[in-house]
Amino acid sequence: MTKPVKLAVIRARHESAAPAVGDRPFIDLFMVGSSSVLRYWEDTTRKHLDFVDSALMPWVVVSLGEDVSRAKQAELAIDALRAKFPDHDPLAGFQGVVVLMYPGQRQIPNPKAGQPGEAATITQNFDAGATSVRGFPVAVIAAATGNHTFMCHEVGHVLGFEHSYGLLNNGSDWDPKDANVIVDPVYGSPFDLMSSASFGSRWLGTGPRWQSTPTRSIPAVNGWPTPGAFGSAGPNLSRAHLHRQLPDAMAGSVVERPFPTSGSVSVRLRSASADVARQGSGRQPTLLVLHPAGEPASGVGRIYVEFRTATGWDAGLDPVGTDLSREGVVVHSLTDVPGTGPRIWYRGVVPLNSIDTDVAVDSSNLTVTIVGVDPDRTWVDLRVSNGPANRAVTVASRLRSEDTLGVVGAETTEETPCGDTVRRGTYATSTLEIFTVSTAGFGGVGQPTATAPTASWTVGGVPISGTSGVVQVPFDGSTFAVDYTIDPVTFELGLTSPGGIRLGADLVCTVSDQVGSAIGQTRFEAGGWFEGYHPDDFPKVLACWTRRLKDLDVRVKPGPFEKPTPDPKFDPREITRLQIEFGDAVVLERAAAAEALKVTERLKAEEGLRVAEALKTAEALKTAESLKVAEGVKVTEGLTVERPIDVGRLRAQQSLRLGGALRVDR
Repeated sequence: MTKPVKLAVIRARHESAAPAVGDRPFIDLFMVGSSSVLRYWEDTTRKHLDFVDSALMPWVVVSLGEDVSRAKQAELAIDALRAKFPDHDPLAGFQGVVVLMYPGQRQIPNPKAGQPGEAATITQNFDAGATSVRGFPVAVIAAATGNHTFMCHEVGHVLGFEHSYGLLNNGSDWDPKDANVIVDPVYGSPFDLMSSASFGSRWLGTGPRWQSTPTRSIPAVNGWPTPGAFGSAGPNLSRAHLHRQLPDAMAGSVVERPFPTSGSVSVRLRSASADVARQGSGRQPTLLVLHPAGEPASGVGRIYVEFRTATGWDAGLDPVGTDLSREGVVVHSLTDVPGTGPRIWYRGVVPLNSIDTDVAVDSSNLTVTIVGVDPDRTWVDLRVSNGPANRAVTVASRLRSEDTLGVVGAETTEETPCGDTVRRGTYATSTLEIFTVSTAGFGGVGQPTATAPTASWTVGGVPISGTSGVVQVPFDGSTFAVDYTIDPVTFELGLTSPGGIRLGADLVCTVSDQVGSAIGQTRFEAGGWFEGYHPDDFPKVLACWTRRLKDLDVRVKPGPFEKPTPDPKFDPREITRLQIEFGDAVVLERAAAAEALKVTERLKAEEGLRVAEALKTAEALKTAESLKVAEGVKVTEGLTVERPIDVGRLRAQQSLRLGGALRVDR
């Protein structure tokens, strides 16, 4: 079910000398372009919000004095629009207003003019952001300084979304040049649009410092006056925030469970990022909501878990590295902020491509653990348990291969029963094996101040370091050179044995963080050689024997029949009853099949009528749109909008230009 939202977009010019900007850039960037602001909100709400009746208003001219606050700009723009249409209120029926102020900055006298190195004038950037004016929620956007992420964020306020919270960051330090460094949890989620633009980053003061950049670039819109507007777009609204504000938008994709008290909660979540990008089939679970015992009506205390990948509007998430906006399993809570109310609060992430597999949710006693990940990152299997996870290190073999290097001694040939010539002998081999390491109970509470766990390896008791090298492995009274590699991010260990050498070595991985350490162990075995068929010829041998076994068609002879003792008793009445029941079942089955056939034929006929009706409707729409075009309603580069044009009309005209498609994409 969609929710209609009617927004009015007012374009206001405050400097007549500014270069003229046509209508098309505003239409493409804000209204109906493939990466437009309204398209973003349709996508991130899973098509729940419908802006088809929103309208792009004609240009108005405003005169700004010293007051360039967002509220003042909004008042002047709204008043100017209403003055342009004195016979009626052009904003009647609209639920919110967006003011695009152009250019949104100006030159003013420099108060330091005359001092060394100071110019006569300086650039004054206008205030921008969300406010409430004339009874409307309003977003004021300065064309000169606003990027796509900022525009979507401010429109989010008009739609009713509040700031999200989490990590202590510098997003609320509005004067970063002064000596007073401000840190605050507002804007603290690296995975939620409503934490723009700091997304939990901390860059001021002596530290600690961390960075979060979940945004990406989008294609530039031709004619837009500010190229920098396209360098920052996304990320998605967190599924936690969407469920909190618009639960109907998440219908069919939420798994709700109580907090586990004993045992655990297991669930498979699909990538929420791919779901928004309309990848995959159907609606599948993308959000786990955990409810505490005695949860109040406000929902405070609940925990939200979602899986985010670098797809669509989330393409800015990092697969590896130190950036906080990593692909992975993201945890938020609904927390009561004193003096503010319940807000979405970031609690941590279990990043992919990491040895860490769990996060302790610091607002509860829960631990979220990844137990499996699809190789294509389309889904993740999770376990949520009560209490901290026991510290554990697991070492496992991810890949093993044997390379045949050559024959040792004589090599003979023989013929299979199928006539194939194959080689047989002793062959030297080299073994490559890659070992993964995963941890539980490490990494703390999902805060960047918690030291990420690191891993170190020993092979046969010999420590190794760096990203590659050769280790001398002791075995059976001798030492052998084994090549190794260590992935600097995942700490995967790769070992390659020398050819023709049979050896074994114990592997020990020690994982450490600021609390302590734990170890995981396994063993590396290299055969060195084998006797038998040449690896290239073995498939011939296997295929031959497979054919031979089929040709034999071996059958097992049944054993001798033994008459039951005593003789079984047969009741003629029971036999008659079974015959009647079988006959009735056949009749019923045939009747059901006939009824199903009748229903199918009726549905086919109804579908044919619907298709015919749809064709008639499409033809009528085509005729109506042709008349609109003939009347000059179409929007082109050179057209000046003199009256409001709604999104539905813009999309219809866009469809006509793109080849005659008549459906209005809602």
